[in-house]
Amino acid sequence: FEYRYDEPTDQYEWVFIQKLAPTVSLDGLGYLVSLVGEFLAAGAPFYDQNGGAVHVFRRPAGTDTFQQLATLVSPNPEVDGHFGYAVAVDKDGDIAVGAPSERSYRGSVYVFARVAGPDWDIVQTFQPDVSSNAYFGWSI
Repeated sequence: FEYRYDEPTDQYEWVFIQKLAPTVSLDGLGYLVSLVGEFLAAGAPFYDQNGGAVHVFRRPAGTDTFQQLATLVSPNPEVDGHFGYAVAVDKDGDIAVGAPSERSYRGSVYVFARVAGPDWDIVQTFQPDVSSNAYFGWSI
């Protein structure tokens, strides 16, 4: 849900703006959210047998409502990989996503760059050579 805090002259109140609902599953949507400028990335780490997803929304300048642009999934989807457990977005819409349960719980982090409109490309993958149960990507 999106709310805006208004400060009128006689009272302070939270005003409901909209409910964000992606075009696909709601499995864990909003487990972790990153909002910078007009971009919002919402992790859904329990989507598709816990493989995970990140739903990307954009609020165009001068508007109050977000529109869904894309759903990102792991390039190496795994059951119980939890892609989207951690997420960070920057002002240009570039996104880092953690998948701490991939690779036998060694974990992965993927960096996506926004190329145009609703399109993102993977520009970097971090998969350190660590022991099982390291949970790399638990936080970003």
